[in-house]
Amino acid sequence: MKKPETLIAAGAALLFIILIGASYSNMNSFYVTQQDGALQIERGCFSPTGSKHFITLANVAAPQPMKNVYSRKEIYPLLLAYYIDQADALLKADMPDFGQIKATLEAALPFANTRQNKKLVNDRLSAIDVMVLFYKAEIAASKGDADNLNAALNYLNQADRLIFDDPTLEVLNKKINAIKNRLDLLEQAENGSA
Repeated sequence: MKKPETLIAAGAALLFIILIGASYSNMNSFYVTQQDGALQIERGCFSPTGSKHFITLANVAAPQPMKNVYSRKEIYPLLLAYYIDQADALLKADMPDFGQIKATLEAALPFANTRQNKKLVNDRLSAIDVMVLFYKAEIAASKGDADNLNAALNYLNQADRLIFDDPTLEVLNKKINAIKNRLDLLEQAENGSA
């Protein structure tokens, strides 16, 4: 008597495992269509069939040759490239909006599915932070008093933690030395007038 019940339970468990496997597989499937010059990407739902809208990319051509189903490994590099291209376009503006550029690069991070791609995006994010810190240091230093020169040094020291390439480190060190020289001159002037 227990044998049929055991077989039914085992069959139900096997069916459940197959459904979960099919649902998981479908969730990692992407479907691409081209509509009105935009690339429509749908992602499979956590069910054996069905999909829902994932993202629309304006002015992006579909990958060629077109396939019925794409994997995450095929779609994520496309999405990463899209966001990096968007960030590059924003950077070319006469007055770049660094906040928007950073937001665009941060939107790219989830699609950086390799260590190399993550490093690429993080290096770009760090470069934006360095540019902003250099700008803040320049503004503070232009005021010329000791407090603002020290604030400029603080900004440059923050930038120092984000720089990993020699040419930028060289520029940073020149800026730091120039501000330290200005601080020394201010101190000498104050001591000379005292």
